[in-house]
Amino acid sequence: MTAQDVVLRARSVSDLPASKFVSHQDELDSLNESWKDLYNALTEADDDYNVTEVNPITLTSTYAVAGANNEYLYPLPADFLKIRYLDYKIAGQDWLPVKKFSMAQKDNQPGDPYYRLKGSNLWIIGGSVAATGITLRLGYYPVPPTVTCPQNDFVYGTSYAPNLFTTIAAPAYAPYLQTMVYTYGQVITSENITNATVSSPMALFTESGAVTNIVYYKGVLYWIRGGFIWYKTTALTAAFTAPTQATTPANVICFYIASDTIYYTTSTQIRSCDLTGGTDALVNATANVTSVVVIGPTIIYRTTASLVGTLVPSTTMYASGIAKVTSDGGSSPLLYIRDNSGNVRRVTFNATTAAIVTDDVIDTAATDIGQVIYDINQTPATWIVPVLKSGAANQQLLGVDGTVNYSFTTPNNLVPEIMAWQSAVDYRIKQGADIAGHLLKLGHPTNAAEGPATGLWARFEQVIKRDEYRPEKIRNVYPDRSYIR
Repeated sequence: MTAQDVVLRARSVSDLPASKFVSHQDELDSLNESWKDLYNALTEADDDYNVTEVNPITLTSTYAVAGANNEYLYPLPADFLKIRYLDYKIAGQDWLPVKKFSMAQKDNQPGDPYYRLKGSNLWIIGGSVAATGITLRLGYYPVPPTVTCPQNDFVYGTSYAPNLFTTIAAPAYAPYLQTMVYTYGQVITSENITNATVSSPMALFTESGAVTNIVYYKGVLYWIRGGFIWYKTTALTAAFTAPTQATTPANVICFYIASDTIYYTTSTQIRSCDLTGGTDALVNATANVTSVVVIGPTIIYRTTASLVGTLVPSTTMYASGIAKVTSDGGSSPLLYIRDNSGNVRRVTFNATTAAIVTDDVIDTAATDIGQVIYDINQTPATWIVPVLKSGAANQQLLGVDGTVNYSFTTPNNLVPEIMAWQSAVDYRIKQGADIAGHLLKLGHPTNAAEGPATGLWARFEQVIKRDEYRPEKIRNVYPDRSYIR
């Protein structure tokens, strides 16, 4: 189940399916608060589903405490939350548990290794560490991942009949008034959500030829027509007069705007110029580039062979299968890609090596995407991807939240159910509505003040019990001896 599934269920059971009284930030806050409670319960009682292991750990002199004998401080992993187990091994022998020492024992110089946690370090004492060079293995629970959830799509183009929708092209999003700009035939057109003009699109300008690659940047609309870049200052709410042609670029195939610079391509080169077309310069003699993105010193491009590569470093990110690549013009190593199957993918990469780190599908059936915009007017601020779906079976013009929809992989199916009901309670509390029935369904975990667990929490606790430090049960009987029967 995904985060969006949980939110939809929460809104349904709270009887607030489309209320704007509950904001997207409210949804995220409730999701993460309830998730942390559940995650903590799982780490205390679950079958170690979330355990991460570091093996081997070798306690060299690098970690020795100055001025102390047989004492070491080993840095814990950056994502460390709590320890599950710590074992040690002497060469040629089996693993043995490392026991936790009390503060009264810390100066006793034991022969075997003992541990405690000290700040952000694993604190080890014991004479056998120096004598044998033991190896440790650490099992720990990482901090719970932050649940991410996209907001609902911004929907545009609803006034067009299916037979007319196919004439829509070149989608572009502008944060101002939550506006979508596109071409309807040769007419540059806008709709915005803030002023509720989606049902009555505004014709901004009728061009003399086909328009491609629309981008709205700092109050100026840019596009390509006839191999040239054109631009016009506009608030996107009223028709405008003839635009201005950028001075130098010609035979332009595509362009991308970042840091007040236009990066554009011809059939043989990648070039750059300022926002009016001046100060034109060669960037790289790479031919047949149909998409270009610039993030810091890294230039990413897509060729007619569906390959995505980078300059500085020179690497191939995708050898084939990619239809378009774009980003938000910022400095984060983040791409949005439309592949040849119509999937819209959010890709993060290593800023130094350009190696791909994550690659998540955030939408499907897209026929085009525009340059992504980081919209600081959203709460929380997020990336909006202008997405056009003009296929026969799926015709939509959308502003898609570029956030990854978190998928809960916990094997316990009660986790998303409890999250949904807890979120519903939070929503109704904010509304000032009655929550008695919802609390009865949700229940509470075992608590000294409230007593045994009830509701969904009681079912949850029944299935996550763990046999702490005891042999596995066979036929529901604990053996009294060291062997299991």
